[in-house]
Amino acid sequence: MCGVIACATPKLDTNTAVLLAKLFEQSKIRGLHACGYSYLKGGRIETMRCHSIDQLVGRLGEICSEREGKRLLLIGHTRYSTSGDWQNLLNNQPLHIQPENGGGIALAFNGCIHMGMREEYEAVYGKKYTTENDGEIFCRKVLDGEDWEGFVANGSFSFAGVFLRSQGKEITVIRNKNRPLHIGRLGGTTIIASTRDILWRAGFPGDDEELEPCVAHHISA
Repeated sequence: MCGVIACATPKLDTNTAVLLAKLFEQSKIRGLHACGYSYLKGGRIETMRCHSIDQLVGRLGEICSEREGKRLLLIGHTRYSTSGDWQNLLNNQPLHIQPENGGGIALAFNGCIHMGMREEYEAVYGKKYTTENDGEIFCRKVLDGEDWEGFVANGSFSFAGVFLRSQGKEITVIRNKNRPLHIGRLGGTTIIASTRDILWRAGFPGDDEELEPCVAHHISA
């Protein structure tokens, strides 16, 4: 069980910044081992990971002050560790995978693709991975141009995730029937959280609904 957060807004204002901080605070019930966020800045993905929600919220406030009045595409995560050493921040989320040939992806997800050690799922999927978080299995499928949507939709594992791509202009969201995600809309701003209860406790003032499963949703701002 982990917390997944996303925000897409064309013009970040104080109310949205406050809501984001509250979403992280309310999502910590779904994972206290680690937390982090990634956002797009000038075509690059900037990622921050730590072990303290208070530290994260403080850094998030700095980012929101910098981005005030500008577009923001941000994903976030609060982690309950199921794979990899959570004390090593590189294993925590958002996973930020930057291949040598350019491009890149940041992923925040709730679920479990493979319960084994990295050596085990490297044998299953025939690839080498750089972290010990099984979310990298999904990341590499996206980067390698494979059918990641079908992989999630048809998989027997559990998955609910949001991701950003370098040079991208949207947040991509996908879940299967084994994990929840809720989407809230208010004007031109879209918010994603793991559950409706988290949205409500954070004080989201708009309409929300459970995200349709087994299909990718592309959210721009």
